[in-house]
Parts: sequence; structure tokens; C-alpha cells
Amino acid sequence: MFKNFSHKGYSIIKRANISIIRPSLIWVVNGQKKIFMNKDILTLNPGELLFINNDDKLSFVNKPINNIFLAKQISFLSKPDKEMILLSKGIVKKIDNYPIIKLTSDLKKNIEFFHSLDTTIISNKIKLMIANVIYMQLAEKGLLHILFPFEDDDIEIKLCLFLSNEPNYKHSIINSCSYLGVSRSTLIRHLNKKNTTFKLLLRKVRMKHAMFLIKQGCDDIDTIALDCGYQSTHRFQNYFKEEFNVSLKKYISDLIY
Repeated sequence: MFKNFSHKGYSIIKRANISIIRPSLIWVVNGQKKIFMNKDILTLNPGELLFINNDDKLSFVNKPINNIFLAKQISFLSKPDKEMILLSKGIVKKIDNYPIIKLTSDLKKNIEFFHSLDTTIISNKIKLMIANVIYMQLAEKGLLHILFPFEDDDIEIKLCLFLSNEPNYKHSIINSCSYLGVSRSTLIRHLNKKNTTFKLLLRKVRMKHAMFLIKQGCDDIDTIALDCGYQSTHRFQNYFKEEFNVSLKKYISDLIY
């Protein structure tokens, strides 16, 4: 399954320390995106595709050209089959500007088409089928394992995907353990090794969902808070600022104006 995002702006926008919780593809339609990631400085231009996996944390500067910046993003909520990842790993692929590749015409045509779909009216079964089409195309090009470098028994990633499906649900560590098929102590121990907790991970997932809602055009704070599982808009706004280092109102106004 997957979600689509559009990033549009009319002036230079800077963001710092954005955590990525879902493997994503990002490409620029108009403008330029400067990315600061793992001590590297990357420049994403039209005609290029950026691969981001769930372990990445980045800062960026969006620069408009002719007063318009537009980038698109597909974030994946499901994992490809192990066979696809093995197929991808078996294809030798030299990438000079890793993790940015040149967009081939066939790949660009497919991701643009999938991005144009209204995911709010498509069933999860169809979303999964579409995601598998993208996965197979990337696997055949030796690129899929760049997007999904993790081991398929990674509990943290499975947990993030589970929480992302219903971010407004009253999730608990107990119901999450039931889904994952692990004990409470095992999950806590695993998250401790990653220097995180269940509450922090849930909050991170919900803040990412808030960004998705805003970029879909929702600017009502009460509605966004409820859809992210928060009854208190004050608490929700505090969490948003902690996560993205910018107030919710400022973030919304940057996208609108």
C-alpha cells in the first residue's frame, strides 16, 4: 500500500531534522531541492528520483524556479516480497549520485500515473497491487533494495507500518504486540535498543500523518488533531512543533502562501 504527497511552495522553504518513517520516492517537477542527509549535501533536480528509506533523517531547502516549487512523493506502507528484494540485490547497478538516480521515461511515466490516483477512494487490496507493480519495476532495475534495505524481521518497521494504517486509532502496546506476535517485554527491549519507546514511535507516525493531511489541503487544526488521534489540539500542536521545529500554523501558512 502507499500514500501520495505533493510539496508545493512559492518561496524558499527550509525544514530541519525531518524523520522518515516510511520508505519513499521523491522527485521534483519544478524547482530544486537541496537535501542535507547523513553529512552529505545532495541536490535533487527535475528528471531525478530520490530514494529515502525509513532510517533516514534529513533537512532540506526547497527553491522555487519562476516563483513555483513542486515536488511529488510516494510513501510505501507495505513491504515487497523477499523474492523481489533478492532479485534486486542480484542485479549489479552502479549509482554515481546515490541515493539519487536519473528518472528513465518508463519509470517516470508509471510513478506519475500512480501519484495521480486518488488513494482515498481506492481499496487497500488495489493499493497493494499497485505498490507491487512499482516494486517489481524497481527490482528489475536493481533499485528496490535501496528503498528497502532492512531485514524483514525488523520489529520497529513492522510496528510503524501497523500504526500508520490507522493513526487515529487508540493504539496500545498490548494490541500492537498482538499484531506483531511478540511479547510486551520483547517489544520494549527491541525499542530500547533503538533508543525509542512505543509512545514516541506512535507520536512520530501521527505527526507524519498530520503532514499528509495538511498537504492534502486540510487546514482545520481541530480536524487534523482528531484524525491523528488527539482530543487536545494544544497537546497536538506542541507535539508537532517538537517533531518538526516549526509551529503548526506556520507550517500551514507556508504551504498556502
